Amino acid sequence: MVRCEYCGMNVNLPFICRYCGASLCADHRLPERHECSNLFQAGPPKAESTIPRIRLSPGYECGGRGLARREVRDILFAWVTLSFCFSTAYIFRPRLFLLYFGVSLVTLGLGFISHELAHRGLARRYGCNAEFRAWPTGLLMALVFALISGGRFIFAAPGAVYVGPKTIGYGGATRREMGLISLVGPLSNALVGLGFLGLTFIPSPSVIRSVGAMGFRANIWLAAFNLIPSGILDGHKIFSWSPKIWMASALPIWALTIISYLY
Repeated sequence: MVRCEYCGMNVNLPFICRYCGASLCADHRLPERHECSNLFQAGPPKAESTIPRIRLSPGYECGGRGLARREVRDILFAWVTLSFCFSTAYIFRPRLFLLYFGVSLVTLGLGFISHELAHRGLARRYGCNAEFRAWPTGLLMALVFALISGGRFIFAAPGAVYVGPKTIGYGGATRREMGLISLVGPLSNALVGLGFLGLTFIPSPSVIRSVGAMGFRANIWLAAFNLIPSGILDGHKIFSWSPKIWMASALPIWALTIISYLY
């Protein structure tokens, strides 16, 4: 039994003041309640935010319509790098390389940009913070695999749309929302690819049909690669949300990818 040094009450489990070291009862445990001689050392409690944050580029606001300058820079860098990778089969034939690089900028650009903006747009529609960031390691791997394989295999993960938590007072996106956000990217690639495929069936110059075939192959590959259910790829998030929806989207796209490279 210990006596409170302020009021004299007997207590079994006294509170010890962290500033003056006095033994106190529950009523007088706070420094201001027992006229603590070292009250000047006390300060307001530190509030710790339990809501995770992501650092956004200057000028970026959730709900705004424009792209941040960093996003534009990263998208352009990733776009050009991917286009280069898809043209490496002709890297030792300068004229053909420049031709295929130019075509890749168009065919791949439509698919890549639509993929990332689809992620970003749906995430923001759900009230989340979302911003595209290039992934230097992924860009380097894309270059290495493209050069080693002669353009036959492209590691198509040059960056990603980073989805942060919703505005203050809310948590992050739900598993369903993250699944849908991940799904719209590959689906946009598939739609762009099918649009290019349509060019091969209409009466047009052979150049247009060739561009259509290249656009279909490049975009269907982007969709198929991102649907792999592993690591940071879209397929992993979709599979975690709904294996059935993942199968319904991945298997047809993978089949189209195999067909595009066989024929």
